[in-house]
Amino acid sequence: MKLYEYKAVDVSDGFKAVKDVDMTGRIITGYAAVFGNKDLGGDIIEPGAFLKTLKERGPKGKNRITFLNQHDTWQPQGKPTILKEDGTGLYHETPVVNTTLGNDTLKLFDAGILDSFSIGYRTLNESRQGNANHLKELHLYEYSSVTFPMNEQAVYTGTKGLNKDKLERRIKQLEKFCDNTDCTDETIEMLLIHIKQLQQELIEFTGPEAIATPPGNDIKAVKSVLLVESINNYINNF
Repeated sequence: MKLYEYKAVDVSDGFKAVKDVDMTGRIITGYAAVFGNKDLGGDIIEPGAFLKTLKERGPKGKNRITFLNQHDTWQPQGKPTILKEDGTGLYHETPVVNTTLGNDTLKLFDAGILDSFSIGYRTLNESRQGNANHLKELHLYEYSSVTFPMNEQAVYTGTKGLNKDKLERRIKQLEKFCDNTDCTDETIEMLLIHIKQLQQELIEFTGPEAIATPPGNDIKAVKSVLLVESINNYINNF
């Protein structure tokens, strides 16, 4: 049994994991997990899987479940005021802290760049049924905003299931956001890395001749040629 696992919400079929972004109240509303969806690892979360952990660790318990950035415990972004199961999945309403990171997160969700969540959990009870593994009880540590999951078993709206047109639209969306945002350099750098990854995916559809030079000719001067080179080096060694 794995002690710590990740699972992202599958929004590839049009499911809206983010239900509302209140920029004034700084509250993000949506689903950190959904029931009945089989991910790439063959796992299905069953209704009731979170009931015990929510009672013990949720907002009405010890309040130990935290909203993180990229599953990084050194980057907390808030704690939910509401975290509960409903007919769809694990519903949350989360005030985002007033920090530089929190401000960037709100801007990214408001622009639709971030549109899903991923949970960090430990499986306590599961059973194999047919070709799926049913998760019956989970110990929830945290849920996170994720740009792209590092766990290949996490189903996310990133590059998985995207066709050529969707990849091109996603790249243009990210380039436009980077061109006009006042987010921090670190956040823009992360998005530029993500654009580079999407471009690599696009090569499979179009061939390398269709990929332009690093995104956005005016992304704050593309953070200088040195930044682009550092991104390329990062991807090459990823």
